[in-house]
Amino acid sequence: MAMDIPTWGQWTSHYDPANQAASMVDSVADDGLSVNFTLDRLTLLLQGAQDSPFAAALGMAGQLTVSLPETLDLIGFLLVLNGHVERTPGSQAVIACSIGHGARSLEWPLTSVAGAPSAPLPETSAEDAGEASILEADFRLECFTSDFNPATVGKPPFPPLPAFPITMSMQARRRAADEVIGLTITDFRVIIARSA
Repeated sequence: MAMDIPTWGQWTSHYDPANQAASMVDSVADDGLSVNFTLDRLTLLLQGAQDSPFAAALGMAGQLTVSLPETLDLIGFLLVLNGHVERTPGSQAVIACSIGHGARSLEWPLTSVAGAPSAPLPETSAEDAGEASILEADFRLECFTSDFNPATVGKPPFPPLPAFPITMSMQARRRAADEVIGLTITDFRVIIARSA
């Protein structure tokens, strides 16, 4: 009996220094055309005095598999990363992701004069520092890789669709001890793209 909807396999980690996979929560759409992973610890934070780090990087990599109905006309997979950034003007960062052979990145360049430290933050929390001192925003990064359903080539029995790799990385840098930057990837989704 042929399956009616795609069936997703488990996430397999290849690189996970934050041990995110241990608490990652997945949910598959009712039609099986997407799977969403909620994250709770893929966060990079740079702050503190002169003896604290001024640069850092963090990432996660793994693979997914999916079994497809023979009739599904696959054209590829879309990876969507969602997250949040908070930073002062003398900091910079980049988020990158890849799925299969497709890769994309999103950058936050310096917004103050390069090499000139920004004004010191007040002795209050970041929430009280004022809108001009802390820049914050949600972000969304999308990446696509093309692929095809093995059932469209040859004769049965068809081979399974090979696993596809997924990577997510972020790196950040601050120029002075009073600069702050925080990046968080809150979730990622893999969506099956098919022809209409």
